[in-house]
Amino acid sequence: MSLILGAQSAVATGYSIDNSVKFDSGASADMVRVISTDGDTLKLTFNCWIKRSHIPDDTKNIITNKNVAGTRVFTFGWLGGSHTERLLLYNYDGSGEDNKRTEQAFKDTSGWYNYHFIWDSANGDSTLRSRLFVNGTEVTVWDENDEPPLNDECMLVAGTQCPEITLGSRIHNDTYFDGYMAQPILCDGQAYLPTKFGEFNEDSPTIWQPIDPADGSLSFGTHGFWLDFKDSADLGADVSGEGNDFTPTGIVAADQATDTPTNNFATWNNLYMPTANRPVFSEGNCKVLTSASGNWGSASTWGMSAGKWYAEFEAVSASNTPSVGITASGTKHAYSNIWVGNLLYDYAYFNDGSTYNNNSQTSSWGDTYTAGDIIGVALDLTNLKLYFAKNGTWQDSGDPTSGATGTGAAYTIAAPAQTPDEGVSEGTGEYFFACSDQSSGSDTWAANFGGCPSFTVSSGNADENGYGNFEYTPPSGYLALCTKNLGSDGG
Repeated sequence: MSLILGAQSAVATGYSIDNSVKFDSGASADMVRVISTDGDTLKLTFNCWIKRSHIPDDTKNIITNKNVAGTRVFTFGWLGGSHTERLLLYNYDGSGEDNKRTEQAFKDTSGWYNYHFIWDSANGDSTLRSRLFVNGTEVTVWDENDEPPLNDECMLVAGTQCPEITLGSRIHNDTYFDGYMAQPILCDGQAYLPTKFGEFNEDSPTIWQPIDPADGSLSFGTHGFWLDFKDSADLGADVSGEGNDFTPTGIVAADQATDTPTNNFATWNNLYMPTANRPVFSEGNCKVLTSASGNWGSASTWGMSAGKWYAEFEAVSASNTPSVGITASGTKHAYSNIWVGNLLYDYAYFNDGSTYNNNSQTSSWGDTYTAGDIIGVALDLTNLKLYFAKNGTWQDSGDPTSGATGTGAAYTIAAPAQTPDEGVSEGTGEYFFACSDQSSGSDTWAANFGGCPSFTVSSGNADENGYGNFEYTPPSGYLALCTKNLGSDGG
């Protein structure tokens, strides 16, 4: 299976991060902790795992603090405008700016990044006073690099001047972070190297993976914290022992995710998109509003070339002939104004109950569906069969466990190896989950790949390996599209 761990996401190890939190700018989501005293403004460490949901045109921040007048500011995130893919580490203490902006772009929305910065302004070596590491490797090439003066104060923990530490902050023009955040840790008064928080995998030495922070070696200090997001009823709970809890806004229990650096899940792919008439993504790239102009759609971040896979899709709206299914052309629908079901290696289920492949319709195949219905898709690449369910009922009396018999399968599909490999605009020797509409209006599809459902799940069903959170039970042998299922019976 040609699945990659994007952004050097970690592989399954002895230590697992169980949960993350989904931040959605549409909900004005952030977490705030009010402070009134100073921590160690000369020395601190911050480490956090991030999976971005979209590359913004404006500033999006991971962690910030500022005073009311905005004359003293600390921020760490992505700068807007012409630098939307560059990380910014910025501190202004009222007398001078310390501005570090990376030259390297960080725009992978399919995987996890580990970001680690150190503030150590009392260090006699000016090059060691402000440092940034990404996936365990120090950033040494900068688009802009202002080293802090000796003993320069960091405003992040300067509570007497800046009263709110904010995660996913709104510090610039009320803009909010979009994506998933896992295991944010602040150590106030310590200049720890990233090896306190992670290590390179011994079998895949370019992959950075987390290690257990609970080994007792971390000192958190006055304003330090560690959020593990394990308690869905109290997602802002600090588990460091310091009691430095955060107050979430625009974040609810359903925003707790199992999409983490040690078990990365597929989402909709928002990178390969047209410059005009773009679909609109939200809810951690698990909800997409198709374009009102044309038939633009989207496909999953990962392709599948072996095994058996299951996902669910809610038709949030269904007024413009929506379709859902699989495609071997994971990016062509984004660029070419083509609905899913139009191409040779598209296999789709439309809301009028028909199925489509290669622009050929099978009328009255299954039930019609409308807004609020959940379509299950079971892809059997062992026997080359595709099945669709409506609200838990497999259509045409389908039996996804029937193997080569293919009882009630919507289609017998072409082998992935037979699909064209003609670059990003055509097939790639694998299939992707996909959705679209077929008219000039727009529709919304909410995907559930298992990591963080973008629609309400009332039942809660995992696959047979214990992964995913689905409304309906995946058929026996079918797995959620996540990294911990790689190498199992799923491929």
